[in-house]
Amino acid sequence: NGVENGLLIFIFLLGSIIGAKVFPIVTLRWIDILTALKLIDGIWAILFIITCFIVTGPEDKTLFLCMTSLSGFCFGWTVANSRILYISIIPKNQEGEFMGLYQFLIRAFLWFPSFFFTILNE
Repeated sequence: NGVENGLLIFIFLLGSIIGAKVFPIVTLRWIDILTALKLIDGIWAILFIITCFIVTGPEDKTLFLCMTSLSGFCFGWTVANSRILYISIIPKNQEGEFMGLYQFLIRAFLWFPSFFFTILNE
């Protein structure tokens, strides 16, 4: 129902905020940006695979909420990490051009995942 969907979205967003805040702390102290991105993407993939096997029905709502918060954490970490990684590889004195390209591509292909999902389901 609508309340459960709203709760899932809230938990996902809360997890993503926490993930985005934890990312700089971890990368400044222990690991570099590229290793952090590889690590969190691997954890995220394993999390999705585990979720497919352990959440079997409506009786596992609490477990699914926990998995949603962890998925949100990984999402927040990945978004922050990928932007920092992109910024770190931009050639000197071309920051404006590359960030403009980055913003254009984000806006230009924002519709594509929804379109692809619709094509697969229709």
